[in-house]
Amino acid sequence: RSDILLLERGGAVSVLDMAYSYSVFASLGSLRGVPVEPVARDFRARDPVAVLRIEDASGAVVWEYDRDEATRCGTLDVCTPRLENKLAYLINDVLADEETRWATLGEDNPLALSRPSAVVNGLTNDQLDNWTVGYTPQLVTAVHLGRSDNAAMTLDPYGMSGAAAVWRAVMEMAHSGVTPTPWERPESIIELQVCEKSGLLPNGMCPVRRELFIDGTQPRTVDTYWQTVEVNNQTGQLATVNTPAESRSEVLYFVPPAEALEWWEANNQPLPPTDYDNVSVPQVFE
Repeated sequence: RSDILLLERGGAVSVLDMAYSYSVFASLGSLRGVPVEPVARDFRARDPVAVLRIEDASGAVVWEYDRDEATRCGTLDVCTPRLENKLAYLINDVLADEETRWATLGEDNPLALSRPSAVVNGLTNDQLDNWTVGYTPQLVTAVHLGRSDNAAMTLDPYGMSGAAAVWRAVMEMAHSGVTPTPWERPESIIELQVCEKSGLLPNGMCPVRRELFIDGTQPRTVDTYWQTVEVNNQTGQLATVNTPAESRSEVLYFVPPAEALEWWEANNQPLPPTDYDNVSVPQVFE
């Protein structure tokens, strides 16, 4: 199971393990650390580094973790590639999407840092645990809050007044003096303009957004779901030849595919009118 699913269902996972898991995304796909014998099948064969150097009584270096080599991910002694950098970059782009969060949390929310960052936050279903796990290219921080009596916490629905606020404070302090840097975009990642909702190529009328794709997976089809319909702006009915010019307006609608239509209607999403203008009548000349 994924770590996100573990958090949502209240599974037992340590704060260190959560931070270590997300370090793979922060490093664009590599797991750094020291090799270990897995405790069981499908468990990791590497642990985070707790000791960087060991010296003897005379100060001679007995063992030292090669941080430069780990940064380069040059050998399996210090680093294991786990995920293609292009996939990790797309995940980071999703988790770093501040503008999407603004609609729910507002711009000045506890998940907003003064530098590029990606973050996951939430409460477990039983309200017993509040987690925030987020990272920059330099640092990963995981915060877990809960009550000592194992009772449900009385936090806001999104947990913004709990772990998120602590996470933000720790990250800002820890990055003091560190130059903000974004993740380096792999050459295989391209950016295209696509239609909202459908994700297809613009048809000249749809609202658009910029989207990232792994080269070769980008859409090739022009959108057909966004349509303009001419209506009587007084009645909202479909315009006819009898509708006066001053009463005609073009209205843009998104018409979902048949398999999504039931959900669309159940959630009261707008659809083009089906009734024709029955108010306007032909002008009679005598």
